[in-house]
Amino acid sequence: MEVFFFIGIAISSLLALLIFSKKTLSPSDKIFGAWQILLVLHFSLLYIRHSNIIYTYPHFIGTDTSFTLLYIPFIFFYSFSILSKKQNYRNYIIHLLPFLLVNIGLLFSFYFITGDEKLTLFLERFSGKKVYSFVDLLVLIQFFIYFPWLIISLKKYNQKISKKHSKTEVVNSFWLEKIIIGACLVIGINFVIYFFYLSTDFLSTTFFSKISIINICIFQATLGYLGIKHTYIFSSNIENQKNPLTKYQKTGLNKGASEKYFKILTDHMENNKPYLDPDLNRNTLASEMGISSNHLSQIINQQTNQNFYAFVNEFRIKEAKTILQKKTSNHYTILAIANDSGFKSKSVFNELFKKHYGMTPSQFRKSNSIS
Repeated sequence: MEVFFFIGIAISSLLALLIFSKKTLSPSDKIFGAWQILLVLHFSLLYIRHSNIIYTYPHFIGTDTSFTLLYIPFIFFYSFSILSKKQNYRNYIIHLLPFLLVNIGLLFSFYFITGDEKLTLFLERFSGKKVYSFVDLLVLIQFFIYFPWLIISLKKYNQKISKKHSKTEVVNSFWLEKIIIGACLVIGINFVIYFFYLSTDFLSTTFFSKISIINICIFQATLGYLGIKHTYIFSSNIENQKNPLTKYQKTGLNKGASEKYFKILTDHMENNKPYLDPDLNRNTLASEMGISSNHLSQIINQQTNQNFYAFVNEFRIKEAKTILQKKTSNHYTILAIANDSGFKSKSVFNELFKKHYGMTPSQFRKSNSIS
């Protein structure tokens, strides 16, 4: 059992280290880092409770009880720090009230009793007697309040970014979607097992505790994998933080010339469709435009606030939509449509299409056929 606590501590420590090693920290970074430190502390207290250490230091009993009331609020804080640029940190205290009130209650009813009394109550918990936890009930209430709220907010965010579809916002959306879905699954599975534990005699308190910890460890490991895979989460994206108007002051291409070239660029993209070439790169497109690749990047960044690949992929997505709206496309596979639109990867095509239009290419084709 102890090995899972060490795994949880190691993963959370690694994620916190990766976040706080960034050169610049956004509000969401600070919240994510604090969340991971919170998990390190919670896993450490759980290890003490489930090991022989608790018999030597019984005053640690109960110190981990209220920590589960912080999981969902911190997921909420982190998500809204990305979904909304306007943050009112004073309102955060409202979301922490269940945690604070439970600790105030424990302060007067439990924390001040003797170590022997705490140990007696602790041993009764694992004596086979069913345990009905008020804290678990509060977590269940949090689950049904916060996650529908987050899912609706993420859907609105996706609709908003579909108009400008920058790479940063796509990554943010993908990352949040995985966190919210993963947290829903972990907490949902834990509650199903909890209710099964309360209503039957097949599961012991110890077994229920083990399953809960294993689920959280799996969730943390998945976060680590996805975060490292999408390195933007754990690296400083200085380029996107700079103001496009000041970033290119010394390039020799003024605002008027940038706007002129952008008009030529969009005409070239719409009429000649160079984006259909899956190997199209910045140097090739710049050569076709008769300008340097640096100037091409400046034009795209200043006029659309996108990088080169996000700009090109937007044309590819629109091309795919046009193909899917044709009845003849029913004979083509989704992979074929992706290739015909300039995509090399079906998974990338599906992901970008869903972010842009709110449904997968297959769903879009089906809805278009019905209509």
